[in-house]
Amino acid sequence: MPLSRVQALIGIDGVPAPELRGMHAWLALLLPESSDAIIDADPFGVLIYSDPNSLGLMPRVRLLQALSRLAAADPYFRPEAHAPAAMNALCRSDMAPHLKRFCRT
Repeated sequence: MPLSRVQALIGIDGVPAPELRGMHAWLALLLPESSDAIIDADPFGVLIYSDPNSLGLMPRVRLLQALSRLAAADPYFRPEAHAPAAMNALCRSDMAPHLKRFCRT
């Protein structure tokens, strides 16, 4: 089944329903070939409901970029309290060059 069909079944316009956000987030790990689309659809969900430490470097960079776009569009997007612990995945040494780009802007 194509990812677009799965996303249509669990949400609206590619965005997962709140009750299925965790399942959608884990698809980023289970379907690495589709991780970009999954991350773009719900970056904060991937951050807090999946295991972002298990993502490769490029999906973590994509997650950082998607979170940055989300923060620009909606500065109050972060309702969950446990998000700071999940941010550790974006603060690993291999992410340093990518984080520096965000600090300069």
